[in-house]
Amino acid sequence: MSFDNEVFVSSLRKNASSHSRAQCAKYVRLALEAGGADTSGHPVEAKRYGNLLTRNGCRAITVDKPEIHVFQKGDIGTAYAKEKPKYVVYRR
Repeated sequence: MSFDNEVFVSSLRKNASSHSRAQCAKYVRLALEAGGADTSGHPVEAKRYGNLLTRNGCRAITVDKPEIHVFQKGDIGTAYAKEKPKYVVYRR
């Protein structure tokens, strides 16, 4: 089954909220599944989704300045907090 980015984005928008519900991994997974991705064996935490996303055809792009990065429809952004936050965007 091919991936449908429009269905993925539509699912994300349908479940979007004006405030955090602390369930981003769940809603990204549901949107990925709606779009046709295989999420079998998915991790619980969003920060661990890297392998699942690359397995489904996404590539990782490190973003040094997310405030000026030009995002594309369907990009999935993750932030990893260490000494200096690292932002990675997964793009199909």
